[in-house]
Amino acid sequence: ILGLTRLSLKRDSIKLIRSFTFSEWTPELEFLDLSLNYGVEFEADAFRGLAKLSTLFLNSSGIKHLASDTFAGLDNLDTLSLRYNRIGRIAADAFRGLTRLVWLYMYSNEIGTLQSGAFLGLHNLNTLSLVEDKIGYVEANAFRGLAQLAKLYMNTNQITVLVNDTFAGLHNLDTLKLMNNRIRHIDANAFSGLAQLANLEMYSNEISLLQNDTFIWLESLNTLS
Repeated sequence: ILGLTRLSLKRDSIKLIRSFTFSEWTPELEFLDLSLNYGVEFEADAFRGLAKLSTLFLNSSGIKHLASDTFAGLDNLDTLSLRYNRIGRIAADAFRGLTRLVWLYMYSNEIGTLQSGAFLGLHNLNTLSLVEDKIGYVEANAFRGLAQLAKLYMNTNQITVLVNDTFAGLHNLDTLKLMNNRIRHIDANAFSGLAQLANLEMYSNEISLLQNDTFIWLESLNTLS
């Protein structure tokens, strides 16, 4: 199976992926689906050796945290799906090495607080989905390093406030979805730096007062709802 390019191990009751598991027998792998292996854990360098892997699905597996260097060695990964897990903690270097990642889907997790620098290293990320992640608070500079991000989906969470520099560094963001949260207050510089933002959806929140300069930074905005 040295020439294998696609591998699905869904619903196989896998509990542990050891270091270098795939390095010797699937070096040509481009697609890997490990979804629905509830409670699966990963040793350091579990994916080392999959230099050609472009798509990784880890959905509905009960994953609770992402440790440092979880995805080490996946230099060509462009799509990572972590939907329907229980992720509550993301280590600072969890995504280190994923410099070619374009799409990251993390909706339906238990993140709670989105910490500063949570996505460091994802220099080419275009789309980030954090829908239904039970996010209650987003620290300033949480998205630092995502200079190429164009689409950010954070709807249907529990966010109550947008602090200054919440979206700092997102110079190319054109779509931001924040509807169905509990946003009551927006700091004056919450949207600073979003000069390219064209579409902003914020309906179904709890905002009672908007300052005159709330949207002053949004020079390219054409749709607000």
